[in-house]
Amino acid sequence: VESEQEARGLITPVSEATISSEILARIKKLPYRNGERFEKGALLVEFDCGAYYAEVAVASATHERETKRLENLRRLASLNATSELEVAIAEADVKKAAAEIRLARVNVNRCKLLAPYDGMVVDRLAEEHESVGPQTEVLSILAIGDPEIEIILPSEWLRWVKADIPFEFLIDETGERLAAVITRVGATIDPVSQTIKVIGKFQDPAVAGIIAGMSGTAIFFAERIGQQ
Repeated sequence: VESEQEARGLITPVSEATISSEILARIKKLPYRNGERFEKGALLVEFDCGAYYAEVAVASATHERETKRLENLRRLASLNATSELEVAIAEADVKKAAAEIRLARVNVNRCKLLAPYDGMVVDRLAEEHESVGPQTEVLSILAIGDPEIEIILPSEWLRWVKADIPFEFLIDETGERLAAVITRVGATIDPVSQTIKVIGKFQDPAVAGIIAGMSGTAIFFAERIGQQ
C-alpha cells in the first residue's frame, strides 16, 4: 500500500423514507416544512377522518345491537323458545360485527402518521387541504444522527480493506477533514467497473453541520492500515 490512498465518497443518511397516504382523505395537518427537524413520534401528517370515525361508530352500534340480540336468543333457547340454529347465526353476526369494528379502526389508525425516528423533512410532496388517495406520496424524510459515508473502492483494495480501518474524510462543501472508520465492506464486486462499495462512519458522532448528499475524498494512510 502506498503512503496514501484516496477514493471518492458520499455522505448518506442512516435511514430515509417517503411517507405515503394509506387512505382516501383530505390532508388536515402537515406541520413540518422542508429542512425542518422533528423528533421520533412527532405528528408528520394528519388526515381529516370524519368519515372513518363515523364508520367506527356505525360498526360499534351494529355490534351492540347484535350482541343484545344474541343475549335475547340465548335466554329464549334456555326456555326452548328458539332453535340452536338461530343462536348460532346470531353468534356469527356478532363476530362479523366485531370484525367490522376492527376493519374500521384500521383506517382510523391510518389517520395520523408519526415520525419513525428523529429526522428532517427533505421535501413536502403534498400540501394541507389537498385530497389524496392510497399510496399518494406526501412527505420525504431522512434520519438525523450518525450519517454514513459510502465509498467506491477498486476491488483490488480488498487485499487490505476491512472493517475498523481508520481514514480521514475531506468534505468538499466545508473543507473539513474529519476522522472516520470503515464499518462494513460490500458483499459483491461490480463486474463491469471492478469496484466495491464500503461504508464508513465519522468517529465523532456529534459532528455538526454535516448534511446528507455532501461529497468528499476518503484518505487512507499506509501506516495506520498496518496497525490494524
